[in-house]
Amino acid sequence: MRRFFIISGAVFILFLVLGCGEDIKAPPPVSDEFPIATICNPSEGARFSQDAKVMFFGKGIDPQDGNLPDSQLVWSSDKDGNIGSGEFYIDTLLSIDTHIIKLEVTDNDGNSGSDSISIVVFIDSAMVSVPSTAGFNMGWEDGVDTTGMNEEPAHI
Repeated sequence: MRRFFIISGAVFILFLVLGCGEDIKAPPPVSDEFPIATICNPSEGARFSQDAKVMFFGKGIDPQDGNLPDSQLVWSSDKDGNIGSGEFYIDTLLSIDTHIIKLEVTDNDGNSGSDSISIVVFIDSAMVSVPSTAGFNMGWEDGVDTTGMNEEPAHI
């Protein structure tokens, strides 16, 4: 005899097999589900000066294995290659550029998942130095009129 119950739109099926004599076994766990990678920090589009410490924080969760260990979380940049591993990672050596940062997680079955964001590492203008021109001929002696160059601009 088979009975079907419908509760709140979900179908729950209860099979009652009388006289069968066989044990009902649960299906084997699905092993081909992919882990989920999530980048929590930094946020998409974040900007950092070249001398900043960039803290990366992410999670790797697998339906079968649960939270993945640090060794199975790998951080990379499309500009600088592999940059670190683990849930927490701090980098101070990212090149000046726009980076696609990727967190790739791998479960115990070898399945992988990833998340990515874009960040910008820029030149800190306070760090830029202009070389001295002392002792160099800038060409002003060659007929360039420098009269009035040190005067205040006229106000209209």
